[in-house]
Amino acid sequence: MKFIDESKQYQRLFHFEGIDFLMSDAWMGFYKGFYALETAIDDSWYCWLPKKVLEAQLDDGAEFFADTKRFNEYFNAHVEYLNKLLEIFDSEIKKPEILTKQNVEKFLGHWCLATSFFYRTEFFYTDKAYKLSVNNPVMQENLMRNYKLKERSRVEIFNYPWFGEDSYFRQMSRKLEKQFGVSIHDLKYYGVNDIYKLFDGVKVDSQVTRDRKEARVIIGEGNTVTVHAGAQVKDDILTLLKQAGEEIPSEIQILKGIPASKGKVIGRVKVIVSDPKTFDSLAKEFERMEKGDILVAETTSPEFMPACEKASAILANQGGLLSHAAVVSREFGIPCVVALKYATHVLKDGYIVEVDGEKGTVKILERK
Repeated sequence: MKFIDESKQYQRLFHFEGIDFLMSDAWMGFYKGFYALETAIDDSWYCWLPKKVLEAQLDDGAEFFADTKRFNEYFNAHVEYLNKLLEIFDSEIKKPEILTKQNVEKFLGHWCLATSFFYRTEFFYTDKAYKLSVNNPVMQENLMRNYKLKERSRVEIFNYPWFGEDSYFRQMSRKLEKQFGVSIHDLKYYGVNDIYKLFDGVKVDSQVTRDRKEARVIIGEGNTVTVHAGAQVKDDILTLLKQAGEEIPSEIQILKGIPASKGKVIGRVKVIVSDPKTFDSLAKEFERMEKGDILVAETTSPEFMPACEKASAILANQGGLLSHAAVVSREFGIPCVVALKYATHVLKDGYIVEVDGEKGTVKILERK
């Protein structure tokens, strides 16, 4: 692969549909320090970490949650920051009729800073600590406090800024479209620095935005970010997906993931996908779900509770042992399997499946 360094042994963290270039670039503002990799073809977005970095984060998490002093300092700072974050977003994006460069810089900068708090709630930071916490009440308490904080933090750091027509990013885009005559569609494929340059009278060439939409590789390199875009990077992305087992199989009978909550159940599948394009229609999807259905999602989060309460089991493409899907399933006493990679693509509404929450398997019994 000429654009992606195979020797780093990238491990997949997240996958979402509808993540455009601006979102990708803003997210990399923090994760470049972890030497992260982002790949996307037509906004089907994946995020990766080098294997060594991922292992180091899991090790650090294990030490972090065992150290109450260190944890409390982080926890209190996280809460204090959240208490003022939405007010900052309102003052910089919602209230001004005309945005200044300083408004946008402060907004994007604060979102990057907010991400630096949130990453300590992610599965690639908490899973090893969770496994080690079985006989450690200090770690158990710190992990649960962290999980409860994550419920709030997820909504305020990700949902409000990113998802839906009322999100701060959409509000910002609508105002910038009006100010600079650049369509919202094109602004989605501007990078963070490109947005800043609008205030200096510089617009991105249309070929660049087309290339970024078609395919892109964004490489975090500590203090810098390198971007490659266009058809030239597609082969590298497809090769990485194949090597990582991310290719969606044409025929499969049993899916295997990480067991997150014990139990076995047979039920009917209900797939609910949450991304920037579908966020505003989630409530209707929750209403369509029947009691006893097996919920299948990329991941779940607090807004999914109406669906989780109906579910007889929860299946998620991504996540770990302290993901929302895992914790809620254990609280409800229903089976859960996470890290299934492509469950939302393979399973369809109405399929009958058997979920084994102890083995971490999902068996397709009947396709409808």
